[in-house]
Amino acid sequence: MLKRFSSYFAQSMMQSKLKEALKIQRLDAPVTYGVDASKPYLLYMHVPFCHDFCPFCSFHKFKYDALNAKSYFRSLREELFILKRLGFSFDRLYIGGGTPFVDPKELFQTIRVAKELFDIKEVSCESSPASIDRERVYEAKGLIDRLSIGVQTFDDTLLKRMGRYERYGSSKELQRKIESLQGILPTISLDLIFNFPAQSEAMLREDLRIAKALGSEQITTYPLMRSSLMKESIKNTFGEDEGIKEWMLYQAIRDEMSEYNLNNAWAFAKEKSALSDEYVVHYPEYVGVGSGAFSAFNDRLYVNAYSLSEYLQCIKDRRHAIIAQTPVFSPKQQVQYAFLLELFSRSLDMERFNARFGICVEKMFSIELWWLESNHAIRKEGGVIYTTLFGDYLCATMMKTFYSGMDLVRAYLSKTFYQNAS
Repeated sequence: MLKRFSSYFAQSMMQSKLKEALKIQRLDAPVTYGVDASKPYLLYMHVPFCHDFCPFCSFHKFKYDALNAKSYFRSLREELFILKRLGFSFDRLYIGGGTPFVDPKELFQTIRVAKELFDIKEVSCESSPASIDRERVYEAKGLIDRLSIGVQTFDDTLLKRMGRYERYGSSKELQRKIESLQGILPTISLDLIFNFPAQSEAMLREDLRIAKALGSEQITTYPLMRSSLMKESIKNTFGEDEGIKEWMLYQAIRDEMSEYNLNNAWAFAKEKSALSDEYVVHYPEYVGVGSGAFSAFNDRLYVNAYSLSEYLQCIKDRRHAIIAQTPVFSPKQQVQYAFLLELFSRSLDMERFNARFGICVEKMFSIELWWLESNHAIRKEGGVIYTTLFGDYLCATMMKTFYSGMDLVRAYLSKTFYQNAS
Protein backbone atom coordinates (compact mmCIF):
# COMPACT_ATOMS: atom_id res chain seq x y z
CA MET A 1 0.00 0.00 0.00
CA LEU A 2 2.86 2.41 0.89
CA LYS A 3 4.59 1.81 -2.44
CA ARG A 4 1.34 2.33 -4.31
CA PHE A 5 0.82 5.65 -2.52
CA SER A 6 4.40 6.71 -3.24
CA SER A 7 3.93 5.97 -6.93
CA TYR A 8 0.63 7.86 -7.01
CA PHE A 9 2.25 10.84 -5.26
CA ALA A 10 5.19 10.91 -7.69
CA GLN A 11 2.90 10.77 -10.72
CA SER A 12 0.64 13.50 -9.30
CA MET A 13 3.63 15.77 -8.77
CA MET A 14 4.79 15.14 -12.34
CA GLN A 15 1.31 15.93 -13.73
CA SER A 16 1.24 19.18 -11.78
CA LYS A 17 4.64 20.28 -13.09
CA LEU A 18 3.72 19.37 -16.68
CA LYS A 19 0.52 21.43 -16.57
CA GLU A 20 2.60 24.37 -15.41
CA ALA A 21 5.32 23.94 -18.06
CA LEU A 22 3.40 22.79 -21.17
CA LYS A 23 1.30 25.89 -21.85
CA ILE A 24 1.40 25.77 -25.62
CA GLN A 25 1.05 29.00 -27.63
CA ARG A 26 0.48 29.61 -31.31
CA LEU A 27 3.42 31.40 -32.92
CA ASP A 28 2.82 34.83 -34.42
CA ALA A 29 6.37 35.28 -35.72
CA PRO A 30 9.14 33.01 -37.08
CA VAL A 31 11.28 31.11 -34.59
CA THR A 32 14.71 32.53 -33.81
CA TYR A 33 16.78 29.36 -33.81
CA GLY A 34 20.03 30.41 -32.16
CA VAL A 35 21.79 27.36 -33.61
CA ASP A 36 25.11 26.37 -32.05
CA ALA A 37 26.96 25.04 -35.09
CA SER A 38 29.49 23.23 -32.90
CA LYS A 39 26.82 21.24 -31.08
CA PRO A 40 25.48 17.95 -32.45
CA TYR A 41 21.73 17.78 -31.92
CA LEU A 42 19.63 14.67 -32.28
CA LEU A 43 17.31 14.61 -35.28
CA TYR A 44 13.85 13.16 -34.76
CA MET A 45 11.79 12.30 -37.83
CA HIS A 46 8.04 11.68 -37.54
CA VAL A 47 6.14 9.54 -40.06
CA PRO A 48 2.45 9.94 -39.08
CA PHE A 49 0.83 7.23 -41.20
CA CYS A 50 -0.74 3.95 -40.08
CA HIS A 51 -2.85 1.39 -41.91
CA ASP A 52 -4.81 0.82 -38.68
CA PHE A 53 -4.91 2.59 -35.32
CA CYS A 54 -4.11 0.79 -32.05
CA PRO A 55 -6.49 1.40 -29.11
CA PHE A 56 -3.70 2.46 -26.73
CA CYS A 57 -1.71 4.80 -29.02
CA SER A 58 -2.17 8.57 -28.75
CA PHE A 59 0.66 9.59 -31.08
CA HIS A 60 -0.02 11.98 -33.95
CA LYS A 61 -1.12 9.96 -36.98
CA PHE A 62 -3.25 9.81 -40.12
CA LYS A 63 -4.82 6.92 -42.03
CA TYR A 64 -2.33 5.74 -44.65
CA ASP A 65 -2.81 6.98 -48.19
CA ALA A 66 -0.12 6.17 -50.77
CA LEU A 67 -0.20 9.54 -52.56
CA ASN A 68 -0.24 11.55 -49.32
CA ALA A 69 2.64 9.47 -47.97
CA LYS A 70 4.82 10.06 -51.03
CA SER A 71 4.15 13.82 -50.89
CA TYR A 72 4.94 13.75 -47.20
CA PHE A 73 8.30 11.99 -47.60
CA ARG A 74 9.28 14.50 -50.30
CA SER A 75 8.48 17.29 -47.86
CA LEU A 76 10.49 15.58 -45.13
CA ARG A 77 13.53 15.56 -47.38
CA GLU A 78 13.05 19.23 -48.21
CA GLU A 79 12.74 20.03 -44.51
CA LEU A 80 16.14 18.40 -43.99
CA PHE A 81 17.64 20.82 -46.51
CA ILE A 82 16.00 23.72 -44.64
CA LEU A 83 17.65 22.60 -41.39
CA LYS A 84 20.99 22.26 -43.18
CA ARG A 85 20.73 25.85 -44.42
CA LEU A 86 19.94 26.99 -40.88
CA GLY A 87 23.24 25.53 -39.70
CA PHE A 88 22.09 22.52 -37.66
CA SER A 89 24.39 19.55 -37.15
CA PHE A 90 23.10 16.06 -36.29
CA ASP A 91 24.95 12.87 -35.37
CA ARG A 92 21.95 10.68 -34.45
CA LEU A 93 18.62 10.09 -36.20
CA TYR A 94 15.56 8.58 -34.54
CA ILE A 95 12.53 7.78 -36.73
CA GLY A 96 9.15 7.27 -35.09
CA GLY A 97 5.49 7.29 -35.97
CA GLY A 98 2.96 6.30 -36.93
CA THR A 99 4.48 3.50 -38.93
CA PRO A 100 7.75 4.60 -40.60
CA PHE A 101 7.84 1.51 -42.85
CA VAL A 102 4.53 2.32 -44.59
CA ASP A 103 6.60 3.10 -47.71
CA PRO A 104 10.08 1.52 -47.36
CA LYS A 105 11.40 2.94 -50.65
CA GLU A 106 10.57 6.51 -49.59
CA LEU A 107 11.82 5.90 -46.06
CA PHE A 108 15.21 4.58 -47.22
CA GLN A 109 15.63 7.44 -49.68
CA THR A 110 14.93 9.93 -46.88
CA ILE A 111 17.50 8.27 -44.60
CA ARG A 112 20.09 8.47 -47.39
CA VAL A 113 19.45 12.20 -47.80
CA ALA A 114 19.83 12.72 -44.04
CA LYS A 115 23.14 10.87 -44.07
CA GLU A 116 24.40 12.87 -47.06
CA LEU A 117 23.52 16.18 -45.39
CA PHE A 118 24.64 15.42 -41.84
CA ASP A 119 27.31 13.42 -40.03
CA ILE A 120 24.83 10.82 -38.78
CA LYS A 121 26.54 7.91 -37.07
CA GLU A 122 23.50 6.01 -35.86
CA VAL A 123 19.91 5.54 -37.05
CA SER A 124 17.13 4.06 -34.94
CA CYS A 125 13.76 3.34 -36.49
CA GLU A 126 10.44 2.12 -35.12
CA SER A 127 8.27 -0.40 -36.95
CA SER A 128 5.15 -2.46 -36.55
CA PRO A 129 5.30 -6.24 -37.05
CA ALA A 130 3.04 -5.98 -40.08
CA SER A 131 5.22 -3.47 -41.96
CA ILE A 132 8.46 -5.48 -42.04
CA ASP A 133 9.74 -8.78 -43.33
CA ARG A 134 13.15 -10.34 -43.95
CA GLU A 135 13.51 -8.80 -47.42
CA ARG A 136 12.70 -5.27 -46.23
CA VAL A 137 15.05 -5.53 -43.27
CA TYR A 138 17.85 -6.71 -45.58
CA GLU A 139 17.25 -3.57 -47.66
CA ALA A 140 17.78 -1.52 -44.49
CA LYS A 141 21.33 -2.87 -43.95
CA GLY A 142 23.76 0.03 -43.79
CA LEU A 143 20.89 2.49 -43.30
CA ILE A 144 19.34 1.47 -39.97
CA ASP A 145 21.37 0.44 -36.93
CA ARG A 146 18.56 -0.27 -34.50
CA LEU A 147 15.12 -1.53 -35.50
CA SER A 148 12.52 -1.26 -32.75
CA ILE A 149 9.56 -3.59 -33.34
CA GLY A 150 6.33 -2.68 -31.54
CA VAL A 151 5.15 -6.19 -30.67
CA GLN A 152 3.46 -5.05 -27.40
CA THR A 153 2.48 -8.62 -26.46
CA PHE A 154 2.74 -12.22 -27.68
CA ASP A 155 -0.47 -13.23 -25.93
CA ASP A 156 -3.15 -14.26 -28.45
CA THR A 157 -6.00 -13.21 -26.15
CA LEU A 158 -4.64 -9.67 -25.85
CA LEU A 159 -3.74 -9.55 -29.55
CA LYS A 160 -7.35 -10.38 -30.41
CA ARG A 161 -8.73 -7.75 -28.03
CA MET A 162 -6.67 -4.99 -29.65
CA GLY A 163 -7.36 -6.18 -33.20
CA ARG A 164 -3.77 -7.15 -33.88
CA TYR A 165 -4.34 -10.88 -34.21
CA GLU A 166 -6.22 -10.38 -37.48
CA ARG A 167 -3.89 -7.65 -38.80
CA TYR A 168 -0.48 -8.88 -37.67
CA GLY A 169 -0.97 -12.58 -37.09
CA SER A 170 -0.94 -14.96 -34.14
CA SER A 171 1.75 -15.16 -31.50
CA LYS A 172 3.40 -18.05 -33.33
CA GLU A 173 3.40 -16.12 -36.60
CA LEU A 174 4.93 -13.07 -34.92
CA GLN A 175 7.62 -15.22 -33.37
CA ARG A 176 8.53 -16.83 -36.70
CA LYS A 177 8.77 -13.41 -38.38
CA ILE A 178 10.96 -11.88 -35.65
CA GLU A 179 13.18 -14.95 -35.52
CA SER A 180 13.80 -14.61 -39.27
CA LEU A 181 15.09 -11.05 -38.78
CA GLN A 182 17.82 -11.84 -36.27
CA GLY A 183 21.39 -11.10 -37.29
CA ILE A 184 20.59 -8.81 -40.21
CA LEU A 185 20.94 -5.44 -38.46
CA PRO A 186 23.27 -4.57 -35.56
CA THR A 187 20.34 -4.30 -33.12
CA ILE A 188 16.81 -5.64 -33.10
CA SER A 189 14.76 -4.34 -30.18
CA LEU A 190 11.36 -5.66 -29.11
CA ASP A 191 8.88 -3.29 -27.47
CA LEU A 192 6.45 -4.83 -24.98
CA ILE A 193 3.70 -3.17 -22.94
CA PHE A 194 2.80 -4.25 -19.42
CA ASN A 195 -0.13 -3.53 -17.12
CA PHE A 196 -2.96 -4.03 -19.57
CA PRO A 197 -6.12 -4.37 -17.42
CA ALA A 198 -6.62 -7.91 -18.70
CA GLN A 199 -2.98 -8.96 -18.30
CA SER A 200 -1.88 -11.35 -15.56
CA GLU A 201 1.62 -11.81 -14.18
CA ALA A 202 1.80 -15.21 -15.87
CA MET A 203 0.93 -13.66 -19.25
CA LEU A 204 3.62 -11.01 -18.84
CA ARG A 205 6.28 -13.51 -17.79
CA GLU A 206 5.46 -15.62 -20.84
CA ASP A 207 5.82 -12.53 -23.08
CA LEU A 208 9.28 -11.92 -21.63
CA ARG A 209 10.36 -15.54 -21.98
CA ILE A 210 9.31 -15.57 -25.62
CA ALA A 211 11.09 -12.26 -26.29
CA LYS A 212 14.32 -13.56 -24.75
CA ALA A 213 14.11 -16.83 -26.64
CA LEU A 214 13.90 -14.94 -29.95
CA GLY A 215 17.41 -13.60 -29.40
CA SER A 216 16.85 -9.87 -29.86
CA GLU A 217 19.61 -7.59 -28.56
CA GLN A 218 17.22 -5.32 -26.65
CA ILE A 219 13.84 -5.64 -24.95
CA THR A 220 11.93 -2.60 -23.74
CA THR A 221 9.00 -2.90 -21.34
CA TYR A 222 6.76 0.17 -21.33
CA PRO A 223 4.02 0.59 -18.74
CA LEU A 224 0.64 1.12 -20.37
CA MET A 225 0.15 4.87 -20.75
CA ARG A 226 -3.43 5.79 -19.93
CA SER A 227 -3.38 9.36 -21.18
CA SER A 228 -6.46 11.56 -21.18
CA LEU A 229 -6.84 10.94 -24.91
CA MET A 230 -6.85 7.14 -24.66
CA LYS A 231 -8.56 6.26 -21.36
CA GLU A 232 -11.93 5.43 -22.91
CA SER A 233 -10.39 3.48 -25.79
CA ILE A 234 -8.29 1.40 -23.39
CA LYS A 235 -11.29 0.80 -21.12
CA ASN A 236 -13.49 -0.27 -24.03
CA THR A 237 -10.80 -2.60 -25.39
CA PHE A 238 -9.38 -4.19 -22.25
CA GLY A 239 -11.89 -3.52 -19.47
CA GLU A 240 -11.67 -1.62 -16.20
CA ASP A 241 -8.28 -0.63 -14.80
CA GLU A 242 -7.53 -2.65 -11.69
CA GLY A 243 -4.97 -0.05 -10.61
CA ILE A 244 -2.96 -2.27 -8.27
CA LYS A 245 -0.83 -4.52 -10.50
CA GLU A 246 1.82 -2.21 -11.93
CA TRP A 247 4.41 -2.50 -9.12
CA MET A 248 3.89 -6.27 -8.92
CA LEU A 249 4.34 -6.61 -12.68
CA TYR A 250 7.43 -4.41 -12.66
CA GLN A 251 9.01 -6.71 -10.09
CA ALA A 252 8.16 -9.69 -12.31
CA ILE A 253 9.90 -7.98 -15.24
CA ARG A 254 13.05 -7.36 -13.24
CA ASP A 255 13.03 -10.97 -12.06
CA GLU A 256 12.64 -12.37 -15.58
CA MET A 257 15.22 -9.95 -17.06
CA SER A 258 17.83 -10.30 -14.31
CA GLU A 259 20.50 -11.67 -16.66
CA TYR A 260 20.22 -8.64 -19.00
CA ASN A 261 21.90 -5.24 -18.65
CA LEU A 262 19.50 -2.54 -17.52
CA ASN A 263 19.98 0.47 -19.82
CA ASN A 264 17.44 2.54 -17.93
CA ALA A 265 14.35 1.95 -15.81
CA TRP A 266 12.52 0.04 -18.55
CA ALA A 267 15.02 -1.03 -21.22
CA PHE A 268 17.14 -4.20 -21.18
CA ALA A 269 20.06 -5.23 -23.39
CA LYS A 270 22.14 -8.38 -23.80
CA GLU A 271 25.28 -6.26 -23.99
CA LYS A 272 26.03 -2.79 -22.68
CA SER A 273 25.48 -0.42 -25.58
CA ALA A 274 25.44 3.26 -26.41
CA LEU A 275 22.25 2.69 -28.38
CA SER A 276 19.38 4.28 -26.48
CA ASP A 277 15.68 3.52 -26.67
CA GLU A 278 14.85 6.95 -25.18
CA TYR A 279 16.62 9.66 -27.15
CA VAL A 280 15.49 12.46 -24.80
CA VAL A 281 17.60 10.93 -22.01
CA HIS A 282 20.91 11.47 -23.83
CA TYR A 283 19.90 14.46 -25.96
CA PRO A 284 18.23 17.23 -23.96
CA GLU A 285 18.21 19.25 -27.21
CA TYR A 286 16.73 17.73 -30.34
CA VAL A 287 15.01 18.89 -33.51
CA GLY A 288 11.91 17.26 -34.95
CA VAL A 289 10.96 17.14 -38.62
CA GLY A 290 7.56 16.15 -39.95
CA SER A 291 3.97 16.94 -39.05
CA GLY A 292 3.36 17.03 -35.29
CA ALA A 293 7.04 16.53 -34.42
CA PHE A 294 8.38 18.05 -31.20
CA SER A 295 11.65 19.95 -30.88
CA ALA A 296 13.48 20.97 -27.71
CA PHE A 297 16.09 23.73 -27.84
CA ASN A 298 16.47 27.37 -26.80
CA ASP A 299 15.07 26.29 -23.39
CA ARG A 300 11.59 25.62 -24.69
CA LEU A 301 9.48 23.05 -26.55
CA TYR A 302 8.34 23.59 -30.15
CA VAL A 303 5.72 21.74 -32.20
CA ASN A 304 5.46 21.38 -35.96
CA ALA A 305 2.21 21.89 -37.87
CA TYR A 306 -0.37 19.30 -36.90
CA SER A 307 -2.49 19.68 -40.01
CA LEU A 308 -1.01 17.65 -42.83
CA SER A 309 -2.01 20.28 -45.39
CA GLU A 310 -0.44 23.09 -43.34
CA TYR A 311 2.75 21.10 -42.88
CA LEU A 312 3.06 20.46 -46.63
CA GLN A 313 2.37 24.14 -47.35
CA CYS A 314 5.05 25.26 -44.87
CA ILE A 315 7.66 23.16 -46.63
CA LYS A 316 6.41 24.16 -50.07
CA ASP A 317 6.98 27.79 -49.03
CA ARG A 318 10.53 26.76 -48.00
CA ARG A 319 10.05 27.73 -44.37
CA HIS A 320 10.22 25.79 -41.15
CA ALA A 321 7.12 23.90 -40.00
CA ILE A 322 7.06 25.07 -36.35
CA ILE A 323 3.70 26.63 -35.50
CA ALA A 324 3.58 26.54 -31.66
CA GLN A 325 5.83 26.74 -28.61
CA THR A 326 5.84 26.68 -24.84
CA PRO A 327 7.10 29.60 -22.75
CA VAL A 328 10.83 29.46 -21.93
CA PHE A 329 11.42 26.86 -19.22
CA SER A 330 12.75 28.39 -16.04
CA PRO A 331 16.25 27.41 -14.82
CA LYS A 332 14.59 25.43 -12.02
CA GLN A 333 12.36 23.54 -14.48
CA GLN A 334 15.37 22.68 -16.61
CA VAL A 335 17.26 21.31 -13.61
CA GLN A 336 14.21 19.32 -12.45
CA TYR A 337 13.89 17.76 -15.90
CA ALA A 338 17.57 16.83 -15.99
CA PHE A 339 17.31 15.42 -12.47
CA LEU A 340 14.51 13.06 -13.58
CA LEU A 341 16.40 11.93 -16.70
CA GLU A 342 19.56 11.18 -14.72
CA LEU A 343 17.65 9.08 -12.20
CA PHE A 344 15.72 7.35 -15.00
CA SER A 345 19.16 6.31 -16.29
CA ARG A 346 19.70 4.85 -12.79
CA SER A 347 22.50 7.07 -11.42
CA LEU A 348 23.38 10.72 -10.87
CA ASP A 349 26.94 11.90 -10.31
CA MET A 350 26.41 14.84 -7.95
CA GLU A 351 29.72 16.60 -8.64
CA ARG A 352 29.22 16.49 -12.40
CA PHE A 353 25.55 17.51 -12.10
CA ASN A 354 26.46 20.43 -9.82
CA ALA A 355 29.15 21.64 -12.24
CA ARG A 356 26.76 21.39 -15.19
CA PHE A 357 24.09 23.60 -13.62
CA GLY A 358 26.06 25.62 -11.07
CA ILE A 359 23.97 24.33 -8.16
CA CYS A 360 24.23 22.08 -5.12
CA VAL A 361 21.90 19.17 -5.88
CA GLU A 362 21.68 18.16 -2.23
CA LYS A 363 20.43 21.62 -1.29
CA MET A 364 18.17 22.23 -4.28
CA PHE A 365 16.53 18.80 -4.03
CA SER A 366 16.83 18.31 -0.27
CA ILE A 367 13.12 17.52 0.18
CA GLU A 368 12.97 15.24 -2.87
CA LEU A 369 16.11 13.38 -1.86
CA TRP A 370 14.84 12.96 1.70
CA TRP A 371 11.55 11.60 0.36
CA LEU A 372 13.29 9.21 -2.05
CA GLU A 373 15.63 7.94 0.67
CA SER A 374 12.74 7.53 3.13
CA ASN A 375 10.98 5.36 0.54
CA HIS A 376 14.16 3.33 -0.10
CA ALA A 377 14.14 4.53 -3.71
CA ILE A 378 17.76 5.73 -3.81
CA ARG A 379 21.09 5.19 -2.11
CA LYS A 380 24.19 7.40 -2.07
CA GLU A 381 27.68 6.03 -2.54
CA GLY A 382 30.91 7.86 -3.37
CA GLY A 383 29.17 11.05 -4.45
CA VAL A 384 26.77 9.20 -6.75
CA ILE A 385 23.02 8.72 -6.29
CA TYR A 386 21.90 5.25 -7.37
CA THR A 387 18.29 4.15 -7.78
CA THR A 388 17.05 0.97 -6.10
CA LEU A 389 14.56 -1.47 -7.59
CA PHE A 390 11.70 0.61 -6.23
CA GLY A 391 13.45 3.79 -7.35
CA ASP A 392 13.63 2.42 -10.90
CA TYR A 393 9.90 1.73 -10.72
CA LEU A 394 9.16 5.27 -9.51
CA CYS A 395 11.25 6.71 -12.35
CA ALA A 396 9.46 4.49 -14.86
CA THR A 397 6.07 5.72 -13.63
CA MET A 398 7.21 9.35 -13.75
CA MET A 399 8.53 8.95 -17.30
CA LYS A 400 5.24 7.29 -18.21
CA THR A 401 3.47 10.35 -16.81
CA PHE A 402 5.86 12.64 -18.70
CA TYR A 403 5.10 10.97 -22.03
CA SER A 404 1.37 10.87 -21.28
CA GLY A 405 1.62 14.56 -20.41
CA MET A 406 2.64 15.30 -23.97
CA ASP A 407 -0.97 14.50 -24.80
CA LEU A 408 -1.84 17.81 -23.13
CA VAL A 409 -0.07 19.39 -26.08
CA ARG A 410 -1.54 17.03 -28.66
CA ALA A 411 -5.08 17.48 -27.36
CA TYR A 412 -4.75 21.25 -27.25
CA LEU A 413 -3.35 21.48 -30.76
CA SER A 414 -5.97 19.13 -32.21
CA LYS A 415 -8.87 20.90 -30.50
CA THR A 416 -7.72 24.51 -30.76
CA PHE A 417 -5.98 24.67 -34.13
CA TYR A 418 -7.23 21.81 -36.27
CA GLN A 419 -10.74 20.68 -35.41
CA ASN A 420 -11.23 20.06 -39.11
CA ALA A 421 -7.63 19.17 -39.92
CA SER A 422 -6.77 17.02 -42.90
